[in-house]
Amino acid sequence: MRRVRYTAEGGHYRTNGIGFGPGDERDVDADLAAYLCSRDDFEAVDGGAGPTDATPHEAAEPPDEAVDGTDDTDSAFDVGSFLDRNVDPIAEDILAGEADAHLDELSAEASRVTVTDAIGERRAELETEG
Repeated sequence: MRRVRYTAEGGHYRTNGIGFGPGDERDVDADLAAYLCSRDDFEAVDGGAGPTDATPHEAAEPPDEAVDGTDDTDSAFDVGSFLDRNVDPIAEDILAGEADAHLDELSAEASRVTVTDAIGERRAELETEG
């Protein structure tokens, strides 16, 4: 495990089921640490927390995200298909955390008030968890 700190001045960052608010420190596996440290808004904590076999900028993409044993990678998630359903199931899925890794994409594409409200409510819930 490696320890990383979120250094952004605002906002919330979530990946692999782990949420970060400004100044938050978390222990993460080495692959995720390498990816996060390659970003400008994360840093390794205590010197030994960064990746060991690679420089931080070698990690170009985050490791595959697996939540509840299901693969929720970008290639498997289709925003259009997700939003091309009745409003109630979309809102229920968002509030249940089924699309946490894609809230920004959904927010950009969503046009129905119930869906945008569900996205806002889920973001608020994630901020209180982190």
